[in-house]
Order: sequence, then structure tokens, then C-alpha cells
Amino acid sequence: MTTAGSVSYAYDWLGRRVSRTDTGTTTYYVYDGPHIIAEYNGGSLIRKYIYGPGIDEPVCMVASGGIYYYHFDGLGSVAALTDSGGTLVEKYPDDAMSYDAAMRLAQLKERQGQWLEAVEAYEFFLSRCGKDPRKVQTTFKLGNAYEQAGQKDLAFAIYSEYIRMAPVGDRYIPDAAKALLRLEGVGQ
Repeated sequence: MTTAGSVSYAYDWLGRRVSRTDTGTTTYYVYDGPHIIAEYNGGSLIRKYIYGPGIDEPVCMVASGGIYYYHFDGLGSVAALTDSGGTLVEKYPDDAMSYDAAMRLAQLKERQGQWLEAVEAYEFFLSRCGKDPRKVQTTFKLGNAYEQAGQKDLAFAIYSEYIRMAPVGDRYIPDAAKALLRLEGVGQ
């Protein structure tokens, strides 16, 4: 359990946030792998999320107010949210500065051995970077951070995704392959 001011958070054994309590109201999060797929409060469904086949590729959010669709900019970053009628509900700023800051923070946390914090920063970067050329190698670094944090199942999934998306000859492919074998216990 982590507390920040009057808000507290609980995490599962994989380090994923499973609940948030603010002034006595608790929201519970349900996952499918790394994706939050539903939020509940008092046993009632608040939101449901539907994803595409890629990492961090939300398609829509279903809430009591209806269905809301995610729209992406040219880099593949979420740029806007519209309702089912196409009306703009929310526009997200292009915040290249914030995802660059997240990358620097992740690297700092790695050097300090604070792996869960590095995971959070890498995930923030990946959620914002779209088709940034650093996305592929950052995916490898996220797998390493998960492994160092002891979250072997998520590390395996992320390394596998990295190998799927990496261009032929990418410098981290041999390291990712070794990590997958290590996580599977091959050669130990």
C-alpha cells in the first residue's frame, strides 16, 4: 500500500495498481496482462477499456455516459477522445517535453536501482511516444526494468513484444533472446 496525501494505492504481486482510495471511495482496477480493462467502484462498473493488438493501443472506453473513441496523431500518440457521435470530448496536448522528461527519469531511476519507478517512467514514455524511433529500444528497456523489479511474467511478455517489433539487426535482439531463455530457465 502506498499513500500520497489523502489518496492511497494498493498493488498486486506484479506491481500493477489494483486500487485507489480517495476520501473513503475505492476504485478497483481489473487487468488483462499489462492493460487496465475495467474500473469498479462499490461493485459497479465505472469504465471498460477495449484495446487493439499492440502495446498501449486503446480503441475505446465504455462508461456510463456512452462509448468514447481514442484518436491518434501522426506519431501514434493519443491526441483526442470523442463520443460515439464524433463530438470532441477531450483533446490531449502534444507533450513531447513530458515524454522526454519521462525517459530521463526512467534512466535515473535505473541507475539508482529503483526498478518499479523506472517501469512507471518507461510506461509513461511508451504511452506518449507514438511512433518515436526510440519506442522499440525503450520497449526492451521496459522489459529489463520489469525483470530487475522481479516481475518475471511481465518481463517475458515485454521482451517477446520487443522481439516481435524490433527491426532485423537491432542491437538488443541478442540480449532479449538471452533474457527470454533466462526467464524460461533454459541453460540454468
